[in-house]
Amino acid sequence: MRYLSIVLFVLLFGFQTAVSGGLTDVEEGLIEIFIIEMQHKAVDIEMKLHFAVMDSTTSIVPAALEAVETLTRIRDALLDYTVPEELSDVKASFMDVIEMSIRGYGFTAEEREDVDFELENDLRNECFYEYWDNVDMCVEQTSSFTRHEGEEEFSYPEYEIGLFENEQDREQLEQANTLITDRRYLPAGRILQDLLEKYEGDIQEGSIITKIADCVELGRVPFPAVLEEIGDEEYLIGLLDDFIKTGTYSPRLAWMYFQWRTLRQFYIVGVSNYGDIPNDEYLEVLREVMGTIGQYISEHPGDVHAEDQILSLLLIPLIERWGDRSTRMGNSVWSDYNYLWPF
Repeated sequence: MRYLSIVLFVLLFGFQTAVSGGLTDVEEGLIEIFIIEMQHKAVDIEMKLHFAVMDSTTSIVPAALEAVETLTRIRDALLDYTVPEELSDVKASFMDVIEMSIRGYGFTAEEREDVDFELENDLRNECFYEYWDNVDMCVEQTSSFTRHEGEEEFSYPEYEIGLFENEQDREQLEQANTLITDRRYLPAGRILQDLLEKYEGDIQEGSIITKIADCVELGRVPFPAVLEEIGDEEYLIGLLDDFIKTGTYSPRLAWMYFQWRTLRQFYIVGVSNYGDIPNDEYLEVLREVMGTIGQYISEHPGDVHAEDQILSLLLIPLIERWGDRSTRMGNSVWSDYNYLWPF
């Protein structure tokens, strides 16, 4: 149901920045509330671990109290966040969701023995349904969420190639793209690393880095030489991390965040359902990336692709334990990795 609201948001988002010169107050408010919603979900994902390992000799209460502290901070942040009048019901209804979560996790050990948790869960779900209904209603009723008519279909490959003004560099990028399609990852990686040196710190750098990541991750098993000549996972994570931290805009910035988060969890943090999943840390980086894109939009009003990246970020799912996207091998980062670099 939550993703229905997001999909509706994607379909109706009007990108009026060409007229207004940036995201509207309602758009910015919805984005902030969606991020807070993800922070709330991250708490639920973390609590799944504690419920899974709990037995007759352990108590869920210490972990639940920590969850209450986190949720209280999230609630207070939302309470302090000023929204346009159009979002007042959206904000109020999600405040109710958070309050129900605080209530559910906040029972003492003695109280938990008499709590009807099925009823508590139903009550919280009712709050969620009201929140989602309010989001959908806001999207439908806000005039800024209308699609441009008569607009030519956007072609990202052409847009990306056009960023390279030097004809020889454009030809090299196209050659690298062809080599990747033909599964010739090592020669493609060599070309891309040459381009990387030339465009370090420029808007084109992000596109080059994402393609280097493709060469390494798609080529590491069939062509292990790419690990020695191009670089390994630590090299990739470093490239992505360094670029994101600079605050430089790239047309691939949302994708870079997805690659960075997936590689970091997959190779460094771990893939186990029982291990650490620092979604809260990832969301802080997502905020930084969102800020970089937002700043670019304010300086380049009407860049539809930049506005698309905001929505792309919101659609990147959190890493989950034992959820629909998890696998027999571990948490859902397996699914994310396979989406980025199919086995």
